Amino acid sequence: MNTEHANLVMCPENLLPWAVISEDHPMLALPEDESVAALRVGMTPEQLQAQINRIFSLAEQRLEFGIWGLLGLKTLDGGYPCIDSAAGSDVRRWMHGHEQTMVQRLQLALPSQGELIDAARQRIQARISARKQRRAMNDSPAPAGC
Repeated sequence: MNTEHANLVMCPENLLPWAVISEDHPMLALPEDESVAALRVGMTPEQLQAQINRIFSLAEQRLEFGIWGLLGLKTLDGGYPCIDSAAGSDVRRWMHGHEQTMVQRLQLALPSQGELIDAARQRIQARISARKQRRAMNDSPAPAGC
């Protein structure tokens, strides 16, 4: 625990900043483009989405807990934690900086709509080709002597 988090002694253990993603996670040490490329290679879209969901779930638990000061969250640009926490239904406000960064990188690693459309088109073309091959095999005449 670094000195920045020394004030977290009253924070519930399941809501600590490193409960899901640690601040020294290897993907956070890399430049954004390299970490996104590594995430795309190392995780399936389902795994990426599951990790995003875990981080958002933690932020929602913090929102329900509702005591901003005990969670070690930094105040927003010029905002007041008491006002932000009362009106802050946006769960991203309840994420630490490293969690926000990781969510952004995980979301960037997810396939884009264009990539999903291209993959669907390729699957459809493969099914059509397989169907044509099966029909061609079924329509071919039986060998002589059978």
